Amino acid sequence: MNKDILSRLLKGTSLLILVGILAVVIMVIVLLSKCMQSSDDAITIEPTPNEIQRIMPQNELYVATALIEDYATLQQTEYHLGVFPEEHSCVQILRQKVSYRLDLSKVEYTPKENRIMEVRMPELTYTASTQASQFISDDETYWSEALPSTNELRRKVEQQIRTQFDTPENRQKARLYAQEAIIHILSQLGYQAEFEGTMINNSMSGK
Repeated sequence: MNKDILSRLLKGTSLLILVGILAVVIMVIVLLSKCMQSSDDAITIEPTPNEIQRIMPQNELYVATALIEDYATLQQTEYHLGVFPEEHSCVQILRQKVSYRLDLSKVEYTPKENRIMEVRMPELTYTASTQASQFISDDETYWSEALPSTNELRRKVEQQIRTQFDTPENRQKARLYAQEAIIHILSQLGYQAEFEGTMINNSMSGK
């Protein structure tokens, strides 16, 4: 009988303790919510450059891409018995995908008044990837000895392709394309772009 009374007392005590803990927890939650509401009323959070940097893309942007094929030839004369000449020729053909690349992680953003974002862009990088390569000759046995490596011919064709594509006019166009992409990104964030050190018409950022 004494055990039953003791058990009931323990249960009653545990229940009171539990109710007390719940009451304290509810009071703490209510106080915290009031503090948070008063803090929200007193503090206005404004965007910072660091927040903008985290939002902006950090990968690479490829602009003004083209597929170009070019070739270089080489002629040599082989003399049989030191007297009888025989002309030989070969050609190295390359097809490359070329473009300008903008490293978006190196673009600098400086917020100004009236939600204007000043943008400083790095130089565009010329890139080329070989899609196809073909070496054709009139005499494989001769050229395997006379030209054991075609690297020099390949470099010549690569330079020819770059000369065709990497011009001041194409760089300017590619830079404008890159700026338009940044303008679009910033406009989605509610900013108007203003590019430093460029001739782009900043009214474009209103688009």
